[in-house]
Amino acid sequence: MSVTNTNGNTNGNTPAPAVAKKGSIGRMTTSGVASELPSNPNVSIGQVASGFDGAIWYTASGDQTGPFGRITPSGEVKMFSTGGDAEITLIAAVPGALWLFDTHHNLWYYRLPA
Repeated sequence: MSVTNTNGNTNGNTPAPAVAKKGSIGRMTTSGVASELPSNPNVSIGQVASGFDGAIWYTASGDQTGPFGRITPSGEVKMFSTGGDAEITLIAAVPGALWLFDTHHNLWYYRLPA
């Protein structure tokens, strides 16, 4: 499971995280071991998706240029862009590809490199 750290609370009932960081994704194994994966320190992480290749894919929250990123199992971080003019709000990984949805209601298909 992968989670992101965010600032503030969303419904008034849930306390904000004690430590909110920009540029990290938390990971928890099924045995309960938690760790953090560093990503781009200048990016606020939005949505995350687990790729079929073991990579973590994520959206850049608040960025209107359509960026999304990938963290490989070895820790390599790379950013990509749809080239659009809207923030990516949803991301889903399927075998060999990603589906991305932006704030202008565009659906993007990104074929993963072989």
